[in-house]
Amino acid sequence: MILYDEGWSYTAIAHALLLSDEAIRKHIDDFIRENKLKPENGGSEARLDSEQTTKLLAHLDEQIYVDVKDICDYVWMQFGVAYSRSGMTQWLRRNGFSYHKPAPVPAKADKARQEAFIAFYENLKKTLSDHEKIVFMDGVHPPPTKHVWLMVGYAKVYARNRHCYTTCLPEYGQARGRSPEGNGLSA
Repeated sequence: MILYDEGWSYTAIAHALLLSDEAIRKHIDDFIRENKLKPENGGSEARLDSEQTTKLLAHLDEQIYVDVKDICDYVWMQFGVAYSRSGMTQWLRRNGFSYHKPAPVPAKADKARQEAFIAFYENLKKTLSDHEKIVFMDGVHPPPTKHVWLMVGYAKVYARNRHCYTTCLPEYGQARGRSPEGNGLSA
């Protein structure tokens, strides 16, 4: 506070004390708002009760998140409890989660689906009118896998083909088209 009172900038104080600008801002704001001089570290009390924690853990077991901000938004919408990014990151780490890249598993060919497609394709060729054509497009490579929040010691398995869009990275959307089942290309 003495350096701040002498007109030093947050950056200069942070440099002199070997702290971050954000830490200096927080300490000065704490003093201005609450006349607080000493940091009272040691963590805060849990914001989620045990039932909410259990529900969130079950949700995180089902849903993959790329950004901790999305988890904060989910907690706010479901439980009305606000977390900062750093607060939620600490909560995730305390509850056994880590932020890492999941290991891809190659997709396996489904012989029955391949045979169904061949039959569908042969039938389609026979039923085309003179002005219709069949056009093939090169397959789209899946987007690069991002880091995600996963429970330590548990693996989330996903296929490296089109299934990746729906089970691993939902923000990419999914391709649609005709298939033998008539419900689009996505599984």
